[in-house]
Amino acid sequence: MPVKFSVVARKNPADQTKAAKYYAQAVTDGEATTKELAKRISMISTVGYTDTFAVISALMEIIPDELKNGRTVRLGELGSLYIGNKSEGSVKADEVTASNIISARVGFRPGAEFRKLVKILDWEKQS
Repeated sequence: MPVKFSVVARKNPADQTKAAKYYAQAVTDGEATTKELAKRISMISTVGYTDTFAVISALMEIIPDELKNGRTVRLGELGSLYIGNKSEGSVKADEVTASNIISARVGFRPGAEFRKLVKILDWEKQS
């Protein structure tokens, strides 16, 4: 099934006087909830729905703790989650403190299978 995209107009942020250009933007088509994922996993494995849901729920509790401890969370072929940040620069290294940090984010590095996936996607323009 192809991934849908829409067409959006965007101005050049460096020069707002230039005419907008049109770009393709991926469109999501709903979402898959934890319950739905657990149900699908239980259908293709020997593990029941309740146990599958419990493991996914526990994973969602543990991952933030690991990230808060500064650890990268590797999820096999799925990829890795890590904490990244944006900070202001200082002239001298010893002037850099936690107050230089502007924002933090959770980053994701896809595993090999996911990197392959995005290279072979089929696309369809949303009507």
